[in-house]
Amino acid sequence: MSFEHVTVVAGGIVYDEWETVIVEADITAGYVNVLLTTTEITPIGASTQAAFDKWNFPPGTPIEIFAGGDLVVNAIVWQYAPQADATQHSITVYARSASDGFVKSSVDPRDTGGHYENRTTNQLIQEWTQANGVSALFFANAKLVKSWQLRQGATGYEEALRMLKPRGLMIFGLMNGAIAVSDGRAMGVQGPIVQGENILRMQAQLTDDQFEARIVNGQEALTADFEQAIQPSALNKSALAARTLKLITEPAAIDIERARERVDWEARREHGATVQAMITVPGWHAPSGESYVPSNIPQQTGSSGMGPLWMLMADTYIFAPWLKIDCIMRASKVTFKQSLSEGTVTELTFTDPAAFETTPALCNSGTMWLPKFDLSSVFKPGGIGHM
Repeated sequence: MSFEHVTVVAGGIVYDEWETVIVEADITAGYVNVLLTTTEITPIGASTQAAFDKWNFPPGTPIEIFAGGDLVVNAIVWQYAPQADATQHSITVYARSASDGFVKSSVDPRDTGGHYENRTTNQLIQEWTQANGVSALFFANAKLVKSWQLRQGATGYEEALRMLKPRGLMIFGLMNGAIAVSDGRAMGVQGPIVQGENILRMQAQLTDDQFEARIVNGQEALTADFEQAIQPSALNKSALAARTLKLITEPAAIDIERARERVDWEARREHGATVQAMITVPGWHAPSGESYVPSNIPQQTGSSGMGPLWMLMADTYIFAPWLKIDCIMRASKVTFKQSLSEGTVTELTFTDPAAFETTPALCNSGTMWLPKFDLSSVFKPGGIGHM
């Protein structure tokens, strides 16, 4: 069981006696979720006054979570839930990253009347996030928006999703409280994850839940097939019911080339949902890169010297024969956990990079990674998941 030193700083006070700490970031969410729990036993006859002095986390309290000295997340408490019996009391604290304000707040239309002309996606996102004191980071080229009308009462996040998706862009919350706008590119390279070396639990799923045809404003646009990262990939299409997705875009006038771009984006996202690997690894920090050295992108390093914290949208080489995976996949969900029963672990959800990009899948990854040792050497007595 692995334990990293995890510290919670709330309102400037340091706490390190938590039973459970969970930090969850997902590319489908506009903010990062945080859950903290603790239990304190009070001896019979002892003063209960201390309970009023400790664990005081009212909603609105800013918190920071550190692991090994590295800042994991900035968040704000939104719910404080104490409960007790005759001898003990427990506390559950729920918090969200600072981008929660952008996700939940309606856009103020008074300056523009709710209508925008000839703005870029970056300009509009910047305006909507700044109104809520949230930073925006852009990992995509700006796209021109000739005309845009806000819906009454819509939040900035809702409008961003409606605007970005037809343009092949995505938006999600980061650990530091900022909002990221991305075209799906890799935001780093981490790993590796190797069966027998650093995998505690693993599972994969290859499903077919994709549309057979996609129609945009009445025009049918076909898409190319994507190579699956998890093999074998053969599916009996004839045994499955045909499904059709009908899309209405803004503006309604759209040529066949734009329609194809639109459905290609939908197809890649569908593909990402059907090819996934869920892997639990020890600790919150990725390997330092001593085992593998990527040949094209330099490794990041953490200030603690333990390697970087696992991050969203980072590419990781995964070697897991039991899952039939031997390729690079991209992290679409990162959940940091620490508990007395499990220690310090990270639960990672990966998808094929082809789900986010127009380039082919990055399998047969010997062209990307340069192993410093024979992979067979990791299957040694005493290793995790020894075969």
